[in-house]
Amino acid sequence: LLEIQRRLGMTFIIVTHDQAEAMSLAGRIGVMKNGRLVQTGTPHEVYDRPATRYVAEFVGDINVFEGEVTGVSMGTVSLRMAGSARSLMLALPDMPELGARLSFAVRPERLHLKHHGVADAHEPNRIAARFIDSVYLGESTISRVRLANGQIARVTSPNTGRSAAPVFFPDDAVDITFAADAGIFLKGWDMAGLNRGNGLVRVPSSFNAVYEYERPREGNWSHDYGAELYSGGLSGNDRVGHA
Repeated sequence: LLEIQRRLGMTFIIVTHDQAEAMSLAGRIGVMKNGRLVQTGTPHEVYDRPATRYVAEFVGDINVFEGEVTGVSMGTVSLRMAGSARSLMLALPDMPELGARLSFAVRPERLHLKHHGVADAHEPNRIAARFIDSVYLGESTISRVRLANGQIARVTSPNTGRSAAPVFFPDDAVDITFAADAGIFLKGWDMAGLNRGNGLVRVPSSFNAVYEYERPREGNWSHDYGAELYSGGLSGNDRVGHA
């Protein structure tokens, strides 16, 4: 198909549910939800810089974590996950406020699995977990671990050589580590204290993207993703996400 497209010099639009096909054939990809485009970009942009949590979870495999901001300094944010005694360091393009709750994601291939307590100077972020199981796929091994908060995370390790890889057994104490720039910031903001009565949420203008936010649904607060942003009729630099 690519050879035909190059020979004819025409633009092709391919509609597919096969992500591997989309990633290998497309110069640009459009991800749709409920009949609307939520992100367009190159395969690299859509995979490495998803615009919303929906895109992050839809394209490829990913681990989504949540934490509270405990420090901000020169492009680096420190935050703490529930049940974790260690702070994590993330390199983020936007600086949230202290106390904000953030969602961030790490692709399984950017996590590394180590026995608990094994130091790694190149990857300052470390989350304690318990090993569950693993699946050997030839070129890679996919492992599952359970974090202290009960969340299950997946780690993809390449099988690059014949040397013996670390051996893990069920319930072993392990750490998953990752670099500060491995996290993908999923646009969101702390909802505490905001007026949600009409389904509108005011958010900082620096987050010029699609947001994750909460709205009432059947008497309970629930998260919505892929909110449309607009600024008509507002004063100042505020933006409003509408359910």
